[in-house]
Amino acid sequence: MKKLLISSIVAGMLTTSNVFADESGDGGFLGFQIGTGVGGHFGGDNNSVLGIIGAFGIKGGYQSFFNETNGVRVYLSAMGALQFAGSIASGSVSGLDMYAMGDIDVDYLVNFIADGDFTFGMYVGVFTGALLTLPLIASDIGNQAGVATNSQSIGIAAGLNLGLRTTVHEHNEFEFGIKLAGAFYQGDATNIGALLFIGAGYNYKF
Repeated sequence: MKKLLISSIVAGMLTTSNVFADESGDGGFLGFQIGTGVGGHFGGDNNSVLGIIGAFGIKGGYQSFFNETNGVRVYLSAMGALQFAGSIASGSVSGLDMYAMGDIDVDYLVNFIADGDFTFGMYVGVFTGALLTLPLIASDIGNQAGVATNSQSIGIAAGLNLGLRTTVHEHNEFEFGIKLAGAFYQGDATNIGALLFIGAGYNYKF
């Protein structure tokens, strides 16, 4: 009788532990994001541009919750974007540019609703990494000196993450938010870069 009682208590503890692990929100994740936004590259030699971007990114990391409401995640993110760039000086289309950014992110997670395997909340965080700008198709439109309106540059970037997130059936996480980056870098000329991404994403939590 005593052995049966002990076995029942141990089984109950293991079951409770498994339920908590499933519903805690802890675990590694892999995901992707897609969206649009605005990219800019501002500097000397008449090479300032601004334009609309189309972007795609991937990310992976680990998230952990202190309780049902508050948590944190740390992850690596990589994003590529194409931009139809317009010269600020001339107002004309100057060609096709590419942005590429790799960074490490730390986000604070908060759940407004936590009901079993469904949650709804927001995230806010910071990141740092590197931002590359690369002219794919440059032109001399509006630039009589013959200098392309953009130049290849890479430098240190930093910025903010902000958005809404929901988890369905424990493993499926959907997001909608923004990623705002600024960069100081040295290319053909010293410049300031900026990238505002607005989009949606999906993460699979293991």
